Amino acid sequence: MRGLRVLLFILAVMIAMTGAAFAAVDPVTMKLDGKVIETEVPPTIISGRTMVPAKFLFESMGGTVEWLEAARQVKIGYDGTEVLLTIDSKTALVNGNEIKMDVAPTIVSRRTLIPAALVAEQLGCKVNWINETRVVEIFTPDKTEKALITGIETEETSNGTYRVIIEADRELSAYKDSLYDSPDRFVLDISGAKLDQALIPEGMTEGSIEAGNEMFDKVRFSQFEAATVRVVVDLTGKAEGEVSLSADNTSLYIDLKESEDSGSGPSGNGSTPGDVGNNGSPADLAGTDIPMLAASMQDKLIVIDPGHGGSDPGSQGKDSSGNVLQNEKDLNLTIALRLNELLQAAGAKTYMLRSDDSTMALYDRPAKANELGADLYVAVHNNSNESSTPNGTEVHYYNKNMDRDYGYVSKDIADSVHQEIIATIGLKDRGVKSSPSLAVLNRSVMPAIIIEGAFLSNPTELVYMMTDQFKEAYAVGAARGIIKGLNASAEAF
Repeated sequence: MRGLRVLLFILAVMIAMTGAAFAAVDPVTMKLDGKVIETEVPPTIISGRTMVPAKFLFESMGGTVEWLEAARQVKIGYDGTEVLLTIDSKTALVNGNEIKMDVAPTIVSRRTLIPAALVAEQLGCKVNWINETRVVEIFTPDKTEKALITGIETEETSNGTYRVIIEADRELSAYKDSLYDSPDRFVLDISGAKLDQALIPEGMTEGSIEAGNEMFDKVRFSQFEAATVRVVVDLTGKAEGEVSLSADNTSLYIDLKESEDSGSGPSGNGSTPGDVGNNGSPADLAGTDIPMLAASMQDKLIVIDPGHGGSDPGSQGKDSSGNVLQNEKDLNLTIALRLNELLQAAGAKTYMLRSDDSTMALYDRPAKANELGADLYVAVHNNSNESSTPNGTEVHYYNKNMDRDYGYVSKDIADSVHQEIIATIGLKDRGVKSSPSLAVLNRSVMPAIIIEGAFLSNPTELVYMMTDQFKEAYAVGAARGIIKGLNASAEAF
């Protein structure tokens, strides 16, 4: 018995020594604007994410950090932005707006550690990870290059739409648009940008231009966050907006036109979207009519990403009382599984990023596709909006420099899928959109697209989305488009 105790003691010492050896190579160093920040608790890696001590970082940046004991929250103030974080919660409040994080803040040795990505995305900092030396570099907004918004103007286009033109001194890439009601307005947030103060009257925090056309009264703009410029178009009524970039990516265009969705929602005419196609005839779903994949394309690996999953429900379709009728994650998975079946039947090689209700972090999705050496990335999603008015189907893409190495570019596949899925789903055509700010598009190496089938926030479309007809139409249209797009590139090649 004594011999056993001695053996266990020796094993314990060996394990402790092994742990110490690992600890010697594990520490992470944090640098702020090139200077090492000494901290009581060093940065660490949790679930593949770099976590940094909030107090030492933000006080070194000139910000404030306040610990709220009763609520187990930390409040951070920096350059006009307030961030409220709750320990063990993946939801943060940034100036009162909810932001989802991949990893929750945690406490280590009485110090709060927060995701470095939150610092980068919400406060306009630049964050680099140097794996060889295990250093996380953080550069404050004043040390990072930002696009300067130099001009904002409006015009009426030849096709009857009204346009807001936003000009910058360099390329713009990250932006997000939203449509709101009560009052009706279109909002565009441009990340990594600074507003030229010459556009704002002296003593004011917001600039504006009067429009006075039938679509909108005024365009307002301000420095919303340290590195985010917000442009708000005050609409005169229900409208639809499309955002696009100029050929050189230095100008953003907001094209606005009157909403065609006059009959949507509970007060509509009662017809179910998808009953008829765009030409007014019944959508042809009698047979899938999906061609076989060209032999030269059958070694291409197609990664299918059912958006959201697990702890992330995605958007939610609710009834008038606020009860959840449909989680986007479940709808996406059902459609993606069927799409996988159809593509394999057509001779394609596929890989599902998830085939059950499991959680997968946003950045891990393109990272996995890159690791697999995929040739095409297809994300299956459905849409939502603060307003119940927006409706229809759209496809997003981002042509990367290396796309042509694959024999086709993202837009080729997006155009093909868009054409086919509009024909099968039978909803309003919202177009094909270049969206370089979307993570799975800009972080994937291979050509990639995101399909947004319909709006869970639109009551009429929600009814349709919960039917087998919609799910089959979505999967069939997407499969047709993918196969036809790849086959067309094979013929061209």
